[in-house]
Amino acid sequence: MRLSMEMHMDQKWKKQWNTFVAPTKVPGLWKRKGGGYVVRARVFDPTTGATREIRKVLPEADEVAAFK
Repeated sequence: MRLSMEMHMDQKWKKQWNTFVAPTKVPGLWKRKGGGYVVRARVFDPTTGATREIRKVLPEADEVAAFK
């Protein structure tokens, strides 16, 4: 219990995308304070020739499922 409490206190929460998130070791993957993860990626759209941002909230996923 103490170890999990210390890990929770070490995370730097910030409000981004209308939710509180903390960075993880995986780029583009953010842990949500309420549980779950936010996945963010920037991809090239060949039809418009511009980059687009894709953002997906996965409230019930763990880190491995969110990465997939």
